[in-house]
Amino acid sequence: MMHGEGVYTWQDGRKYEGSYAQNKKNGTGVYTYSDGSKYSGEWQDGVQSGAGAMIEAISGALRKGIWVGGKLK
Repeated sequence: MMHGEGVYTWQDGRKYEGSYAQNKKNGTGVYTYSDGSKYSGEWQDGVQSGAGAMIEAISGALRKGIWVGGKLK
């Protein structure tokens, strides 16, 4: 079980570096998608929740703000 700070890398290239609580992303961290896009910000119960920013790898578009349930509001 992951709890505290850690890094987890999936076989398809995804990676999460940050805080965990009871095996879920919780607190702050950086998630890198397999295409190279990155989300940096707050997490709660394994999903983006709170202040954060997403940088799209292909277009370079930046989306930032408050995330709720994994979606930008």
